[in-house]
Amino acid sequence: MMNVHAIQLQSGNAHWYETHSAGPLLHFYHANGFPFRTYTEFVTELAADFQVIGLAHRATWKNIGLPSSKTGWMSYADDLIDFLDASGRHPVIGVGHSLGAIGTLLAASKRPDLFRALVLIEPILFSTAFLLAARSMPFRVRRLFPLVRKTLERREHWESVQSFVEFHRGKRLFSRLSGTVLDDYGAHGLVPDPDGGLRLAFPRIWEAHVFSTPPHVWGHLKSLRMPVLGIRAAASDLIPAASWDKWRRLRKQDECVVLPGIGHMAPLEAPRKTADIILKWLHSRQLTGIQPG
Repeated sequence: MMNVHAIQLQSGNAHWYETHSAGPLLHFYHANGFPFRTYTEFVTELAADFQVIGLAHRATWKNIGLPSSKTGWMSYADDLIDFLDASGRHPVIGVGHSLGAIGTLLAASKRPDLFRALVLIEPILFSTAFLLAARSMPFRVRRLFPLVRKTLERREHWESVQSFVEFHRGKRLFSRLSGTVLDDYGAHGLVPDPDGGLRLAFPRIWEAHVFSTPPHVWGHLKSLRMPVLGIRAAASDLIPAASWDKWRRLRKQDECVVLPGIGHMAPLEAPRKTADIILKWLHSRQLTGIQPG
């Protein structure tokens, strides 16, 4: 079970989640397009040893409006810093997936005092060549990236949760997800539409904007002072082998683990396996007093 709380941050009326569990404080930051409670199974596994909290991404906040030209991945890091400061819930073990991993990394680079350790699951690490090319493109051109274009074409409005779940069940990205996780996505991936029916809780315009604004994070990664666990999914193509190798060369002190047979959505595809790796690593670093099973 989780409680949801409202909190006023500098960027808007935010909300965050908290498990009914005891232990050291762990913050989980979710991926682009997948609201926090989609990860209920994964978070429940972590809550066996930790009190888990999680700020919802600004895209899902009440009355947030549209992203501006100044909104980027660093905005999510600044939101996290603001939340941890405003709530007084720190220092934390920072765990993040995809966009959430990069947001956590950037926040820890700016404010290392807020974090005891980091777990970065499938952080999207673009090559420097790609980033330089992307930055030289006008925003209207970046909107033509295949991933951006496909996201903007996503169906925004739905008649029912059931139709939403059944539609996604047959898609490649969701084919490895259990029925329970898909049900969680259906239950929390939609919100009532004032005009009737349901709409995406994480609006597609926000999701596409994230894909349109890739950040350069290598300098921030190099600067991290706390213990770091990096997790790459072998069946994912969002961390190129060259980027993974560069990370391992750049930070030989980090623990870098590859999950065989699992795709980019690792915490949703294999919540127990992913959590088990995290818990065992945190225990090995003496960051939890409970021995994982």
